[in-house]
Amino acid sequence: MRVDLAGRHVLITGASQGLGADAASGFATSGARVTLCARRAKELDEVRRGLEGHDHRALVADLGGAGEGARVAAAAEALNGPVDIVVHAAGGNLDLRDVFGPSDAWQRVWQLNVGAVIDLNNALIPGMRARGWGRILHFSSRSTVSLSGAPAYAAAKTYLDAYTVMLGRAVAADGIVVSAVAPGAIAAPGNNWTRAQGQWPENVAKYVAEHQAIGRLGRPDDITPFLLFLASDAARFAAGSIIPVDGGGM
Repeated sequence: MRVDLAGRHVLITGASQGLGADAASGFATSGARVTLCARRAKELDEVRRGLEGHDHRALVADLGGAGEGARVAAAAEALNGPVDIVVHAAGGNLDLRDVFGPSDAWQRVWQLNVGAVIDLNNALIPGMRARGWGRILHFSSRSTVSLSGAPAYAAAKTYLDAYTVMLGRAVAADGIVVSAVAPGAIAAPGNNWTRAQGQWPENVAKYVAEHQAIGRLGRPDDITPFLLFLASDAARFAAGSIIPVDGGGM
């Protein structure tokens, strides 16, 4: 999919691998200048050096920490100018899979998947409002429908869905479109599905046969075209939209 984003500055969190790295490649190919943000400096710089075009920057940060959202927003704009588009690809379950896990562990999962998103958005929206244009793209999950997998993660993403809709309504008249994609089972470098393919291939094959109408797991490049569309001018009427991209997951 070809989208012209020349002149736009996109900030992508979780950009050192997987969905975030693929999104960075897509946005760079579309002409945007990209600021990549993640915890791992070496991997982040490898992604940056592989991007098409110039003027891309890397910013090392751990968005799970309190106050990091505002710091990252300021640092990204100092590095590469006003942020027009933010893609929140950072997230995860932090290996908390027990529904009886302590509340502080649930809070850490919430902070990574929601709290940091709110802080970063709050720091960037005033500038977007002043310019009359902005795109905020969240990563939801099919687990908000199935309510399966890691409970704290599913709960955090369900919270994020509500926030996406309400924030989308609040800023729609300002030329800012807030939306989300909700991927299903995606095999990306370093993630749980890729590890499962190596360790328990029979289990993965059974899951695909029973739950994936398309007959395979998803890939990062199945998601990036939706992000590019939602970041474009063509998505101007998509306020608060949450788009499932799950291969007909059941």
